[in-house]
Amino acid sequence: MVWYRKETGEEEVTTAPASWRATVMVVDDEPDVLLSVTQILDANNYRTIGARDGYECLMKLRERGDVPDVLLLDIMMPGLSTKDLLNYIESDNRLSNMKIIFLTAIHSQEAEEIGLLNSRQVVDFIEKPFTVRRMLEAVEKAIGKESDSESE
Repeated sequence: MVWYRKETGEEEVTTAPASWRATVMVVDDEPDVLLSVTQILDANNYRTIGARDGYECLMKLRERGDVPDVLLLDIMMPGLSTKDLLNYIESDNRLSNMKIIFLTAIHSQEAEEIGLLNSRQVVDFIEKPFTVRRMLEAVEKAIGKESDSESE
């Protein structure tokens, strides 16, 4: 497996970390975004699960024994609507502690107008384009840990 050192960006071939910081499911219909976000999270010792749309996300949430700690979720995707996906998540007691961070090109005001920010599980909203630091800080905050970048 190839990991990237956070400090230098250099490649390092290694095995998976002895303990993951948390599990993050990334849902985005843009293959480049999905790949880059999962690689960044992997390089920072997060266990990642990728999904290309709401249906694949729903399928993986249903079939997995463990629940992701954080769901990084795009809003504008084909297929299952984000609102329907949120309704399913809220109705499944097994997923009640999963935190949701929107990672999307739409503005927060639009998301608020269509009722996507009403869920108690939605803890952050990141507009694309975003910085790696912003995304990592949001994930750290969602899992309840102080970001490494704050202590640098």
